[in-house]
Formats: sequence, structure tokens, C-alpha cells
Amino acid sequence: MASDGWLTADEIPAERPVGPIDYGALYNERPVVLKKAADRLLASPSPAYEAFCREHSFWLEDYALFMALKRRFGMKSWTEWPDEGARLHTPEAVARYRMELREDVELFTYIQYLFFRQWEALRTYLPVSYTHLRA
Repeated sequence: MASDGWLTADEIPAERPVGPIDYGALYNERPVVLKKAADRLLASPSPAYEAFCREHSFWLEDYALFMALKRRFGMKSWTEWPDEGARLHTPEAVARYRMELREDVELFTYIQYLFFRQWEALRTYLPVSYTHLRA
């Protein structure tokens, strides 16, 4: 993220020593850093980001909305969401929440973009013997 200019070196959390992982700290720290980087990318979206969004629009928009709703409703299963329209994915609820949760939808879209970039880099790096992962 720093190499893309989305974060400064000072904004990147310090490396942690090898040993037990404090998942609570990661759970609290990571969203703040990702949001800051996402805001910077979205201020001037790159052609690669825009192409990713177009290419994956058939699933990405619904996924990002789902994750934004999941966050809104306390990370509960969708079957436990208090809003029936959100649970049933009614057009009215979808339209309302897309607007209401726009920032979270954008954040989860950005997170998927990061994941796909990292996944492609890993697939490119892998030796030929792992071609079954290249599908």
C-alpha cells in the first residue's frame, strides 16, 4: 500500500516480532489502516482499480454490500439481521443501503481489489509445479 502511495511509511504499523499473534490488536488496527488507504485510492481511482471493478461487477457489488450490511448488523449471520428487507435483498433495501453504507461498500470493494492483486502476485510467483492454482 505504501508503494502505491496510499499510505506513508509512518502510517504502516510496525512489524511485530515472531511469536504469538495478538488477533485482537490486528482486528482493531487493520480496518483503520485499510480505510485510510482506500480513501486515498478512491480520491483518484487508478485505471487498474476501475478495470477490476468493471471486470468483477457481476459479484463484487453484492459482496461489498453484504459485508457492509454484516458490519452494520454487528457481524451477525444474515439470517439474524433485524431488517427483513436487507435479509431478503429487496430492491428497496438494496438501494437504500447502497447509499447509506456507501463508505463501507467502497472499503470492502477496495479490500477485494487488494486481495486480488496479492493473489495474482502469488500465482505469478509460484513455480510451474503449482499450475493447478493458476486456473
